[in-house]
Amino acid sequence: MHTLLLDDPDEETLDRWSVEHLPTWLRFDPAPAPDGTAETSSSCTAQADGKASAADSAGMTATEDDPTGAALPEACSSTLYEDELRGLSAGGEQISLPGPWVLTHRRSGALPKHVVEREFGPGAG
Repeated sequence: MHTLLLDDPDEETLDRWSVEHLPTWLRFDPAPAPDGTAETSSSCTAQADGKASAADSAGMTATEDDPTGAALPEACSSTLYEDELRGLSAGGEQISLPGPWVLTHRRSGALPKHVVEREFGPGAG
């Protein structure tokens, strides 16, 4: 599992990932794009019940396996794929994770560390 922090995400990234509230946590899992491309699209938005996510500046977690079995809410009408994920490691180094990656879980709002780790995997908080 890798945890990335987007320190100052641009508006295009926030729009593409449908991030409306900060903090927002996003979990991306490795997956082939359905048509071999990395076209990104999602109609999922941050909801009052907390079904969206990132840290003060849009953190995200990419995991190699899904320890929680959590999935996106059914309100999502399309799947978000990314070719590559870039950000800061927990130690503050710039890293890049080649994909493709698929968004599998999101959650908005400040969360206690134990909730983040339960929903997004150990080390995500």
